[in-house]
Amino acid sequence: DALAAQEPSASATNASSAEAAFAQLQREALQANPLLQAHPILFVVRQQYQSDHHNTATFFPAARNEYNNGQFTPGSALKAIDFARGGAVRTLWELPTGVLRDPEVHFDGRKVIFAMRTKMADSYHLYEVQADGSGLQQLTSARNTDDFDPLYLPDDAIVFSSTREPKYCMCNRHIMANLFRMEADGANIHQIGKSTLFEGHAALLP
Repeated sequence: DALAAQEPSASATNASSAEAAFAQLQREALQANPLLQAHPILFVVRQQYQSDHHNTATFFPAARNEYNNGQFTPGSALKAIDFARGGAVRTLWELPTGVLRDPEVHFDGRKVIFAMRTKMADSYHLYEVQADGSGLQQLTSARNTDDFDPLYLPDDAIVFSSTREPKYCMCNRHIMANLFRMEADGANIHQIGKSTLFEGHAALLP
């Protein structure tokens, strides 16, 4: 109300100062959300994905003679910010030579699953780490195959997208992915989707 009551000024300096004050007020209001105070936010830091055809899903596979495999841009980290502790940021995992993506927090909040490509010549595989950044373990490891977009299920099984059954889209030479399911430890991987379109970004219904 105090900011809104201030009369507009022709001075660029005053206008800039008012904008900065409003931006600070907006940030404080957002951070005061009780949900932010109760739970840290998990996020990925990475380079901007290279622009390309939408159906490649930005994973730019190294294998199978994919058109855009040279667009992979390394350098990323998995981090968490905790507003209950003054906005403290901690790093769970850092990867200067590759990219990690698609993090999914388990229902109990104690572990995170994500896809990681350790270097240009690698493919994406699924990994799991404890919420404090310890205990990293690799869950999938198929050669020349990309596994990504993992999703926890209520029975602790995991659904993910994969190029394990390689196929090109119908309009170009881009690799498509299908949905697969596996046990919590990576065992019993089996395919549950067979579409020639891209089956990615799975979501759990209520």
